[in-house]
Amino acid sequence: MDLAYRFFNWTVINGTGHFMQHGMMNGTYDSPCDTLVVVDTEEQVELYVYTPLEKIVNTYILPVIMAVGLLTNIAFLFVVARVHRMRTVVNVYLVSLAFADILFLGASLGQEIAHFVSSPLSRDQGNIDFGVFIFIYVMSYIGFFTSEFLVTAVAFERFYAVCRPMKVFVGNADPWNASKLVALSWVVAAILAGTTVPSQSQTFIYCMIWPTVELELTMPRTMTSYVPTSENIVRYASFIQTFPFFVAMAVNSVLFVRVMRAMNDRLGVIGRQAAGVRKNLEVRNQIARMLVINGVIFFVLMAPLQTLSLYWFIKRLTGNLQYSSNKQYEAFLLFCHILSYCNSAINPIIYNVANSRYRRAFAEAFSLSCGSRCHESPSSQGEARRDRRAIFATCSSMKTTNGSLRSAMKSIDRLTTEESRT
Repeated sequence: MDLAYRFFNWTVINGTGHFMQHGMMNGTYDSPCDTLVVVDTEEQVELYVYTPLEKIVNTYILPVIMAVGLLTNIAFLFVVARVHRMRTVVNVYLVSLAFADILFLGASLGQEIAHFVSSPLSRDQGNIDFGVFIFIYVMSYIGFFTSEFLVTAVAFERFYAVCRPMKVFVGNADPWNASKLVALSWVVAAILAGTTVPSQSQTFIYCMIWPTVELELTMPRTMTSYVPTSENIVRYASFIQTFPFFVAMAVNSVLFVRVMRAMNDRLGVIGRQAAGVRKNLEVRNQIARMLVINGVIFFVLMAPLQTLSLYWFIKRLTGNLQYSSNKQYEAFLLFCHILSYCNSAINPIIYNVANSRYRRAFAEAFSLSCGSRCHESPSSQGEARRDRRAIFATCSSMKTTNGSLRSAMKSIDRLTTEESRT
């Protein structure tokens, strides 16, 4: 089937044919390109090249974010591997989150920097082979979806630990169960990422005709883009990216509020009935606050980009999709992408700022005299177990007990043991 592509006042049929310029026959076009793009003036060149702001961001900001993100996340993995008391149920989730952030940063930022270095055209993706491009695309989406699932899993873990300590959350019982939940998150993320591949699965090549001889000699003659196979595929990819995010944000918001309220209420009750275990609960509350802060920052930094994606999804559904280049919009879109990259780089920094025990673990792990301190058994574990009955009595007074006394005591044993280790 013959397809005619029109761009400005040029017409190409199946990559072969005559072209017209300003109403005059100007020659014959014979090329494997899908579309002929004629840039009539030097002002129009700016539509295809990187803006000064984009050059600054790609030259300085993105490499710094990538370096900081990889270093901080790898450092956190090193700390958990070296300091034995860091091997808690909570850190099973945080270790997996660090891997997801490393994957997202390496795939997304690595691709952005590679495009910038290889071509002066901002939308030219031809420097990467199609198979490699799809692999990187899938990896970045797996990292994004997995981070979203893990942040939500951590929110549920803290909700049950703080608000429902007598109930056992499936990922809360022991590290093995948490690991299974983490593995399920990765599998679901991989499936969702794979279903979005058709949104980038068609190769489209533009032949570029520049307005001056100098530009013809210095600028690329072709520009390659990987585009969707249909508009429905684009709608699906936008939906699968935005809908789970906003559902997760709503669920996490409710859990965060419940956790913070329960922590404040419980400290008051513990202070009156069991002063001996107040310190343990303050430690648990400090960890819970750290995780709540981490989750809030995740959604705050990701929300602008996801809101834009939702906006374009709605525009596509209504059939009112008319995009025109706008410098203010492009700058805001760039800012949103920077926020999403920062989100994957700062988690270990949040752990250190919000929790003194994580700071001590980092200091010990990178200390030359770490030795036995990094491998010692938790000294406060026995004390925490001795106080478990007081915690049980307190939880009973707060009407949080459910099930048999035996299952409740097992739950308290696990919680106090885990927090004393941390």
